[in-house]
Amino acid sequence: MPNSSSIHALQGPLDASLFSDSIACLGLQAPWDFYIVSSATALLLLGCWAGAKVLDMALTKSSSKYASMSSRTKKNICIYILEVVITTPAFLYCVALVPESLDMSSIGTEDTVVEQYKAAGTMGSLVVHLYIFEMLYKDRIDWMLLTHHLMTILVGVVLWNALYYTLDLRIVPYFATSLLFAAVTEQPTFIALLLYRFSESRVVRRMLQFAAIWSCITKVYAFCLTWAVYHRGLLYPTKKIISIRGSFDWELFFKVYIPIASILLVVLQLKANYTLYLISLKHASKSDDSQLQVDRDTVAKKGLKESLH
Repeated sequence: MPNSSSIHALQGPLDASLFSDSIACLGLQAPWDFYIVSSATALLLLGCWAGAKVLDMALTKSSSKYASMSSRTKKNICIYILEVVITTPAFLYCVALVPESLDMSSIGTEDTVVEQYKAAGTMGSLVVHLYIFEMLYKDRIDWMLLTHHLMTILVGVVLWNALYYTLDLRIVPYFATSLLFAAVTEQPTFIALLLYRFSESRVVRRMLQFAAIWSCITKVYAFCLTWAVYHRGLLYPTKKIISIRGSFDWELFFKVYIPIASILLVVLQLKANYTLYLISLKHASKSDDSQLQVDRDTVAKKGLKESLH
């Protein structure tokens, strides 16, 4: 395994044989044989299904409110919990491994390309498997959410094949990190939705609003990071992205594809943020109605006591 200085010195498409322990798959995987959805796919999807079933049984026994919910709502709740449990370690791992991957000032200057690749692969693998499982597991999925998930999966497939054909670890993993980063920072959203399902407290409204703001910030930052990579890596590159296998012009493709993909993703994500904000308003109205009913009941009880006296 070469050290980071030798990797940095290559400054171009890399020989996959140099990275036998980490990225040998770059030299072995056939085109469109999506590595992060390959031999382990069935096992990972089975693990998600088993986790959802365990959660469903545990919540049914421990919560009468959950037991009375519809099948669709129960599946949504299980998905929320799985998202938090799986994406949180992925987010912490990626930030701890390559914090500079989220720093726009370091784009094109880092020398930890192998670590950057690992972070992008980790996020891509977990996000893609979760999204595939969610689409298969839910009774019904909103068209906007379905479009977002399919777009994200397509991003992963395209970027992986770009790695296969170019063996270029300088720019492509940055696109993966920036485009997939928003998918592993949704923990506040899922926690807020869980509270929304189980509680009518006014705290839930604040949590929903915080989640909407947090999600908006992370998605706008990921969007800006993607365009910073686009500007430095494609519009004013120090080295061009060259196709090692075949003659496809990946650099031209990225110049067209990245703006379209990033804009579509951020629009879908911001629309989801707005929906979350509307849910917070709906919950606030419901909480106010509940409080009004409590006040009416209290007044009625007091009136009854006074009449008895």
